[in-house]
Amino acid sequence: MDAADWESCIVTTTTLTRPESGVLPERFVMEVTDSDIADGLPRCGDKCPLALALMRWLRNQKITFVAVTVTSVDVAINLDWHTPSPRYWHDSESWVHDFDRGNAVEPRTVVLARLP
Repeated sequence: MDAADWESCIVTTTTLTRPESGVLPERFVMEVTDSDIADGLPRCGDKCPLALALMRWLRNQKITFVAVTVTSVDVAINLDWHTPSPRYWHDSESWVHDFDRGNAVEPRTVVLARLP
């Protein structure tokens, strides 16, 4: 990549994306906050704390989306109604299980990586 390409990029801890592209990165991190936990609903894939954090991350990156669904093992990000949702692995399986069972959970950094 030459210097002109670098000028239009945003660099985060794990990924490089162009803000105007709206393309999801292969791997990225997001923060689940106390507010996400307080507003989240157990056993509700589109309103769990991870989903709320991911929707905030997508909005901050100016990536438009239709829906986000979280399971204990992966995340689907629906960018539009006409294409399949990219699926991402997340490193929070036990955290999601704890939240869904009503156990106390703490804010954390979550890593997401695109599944093949």
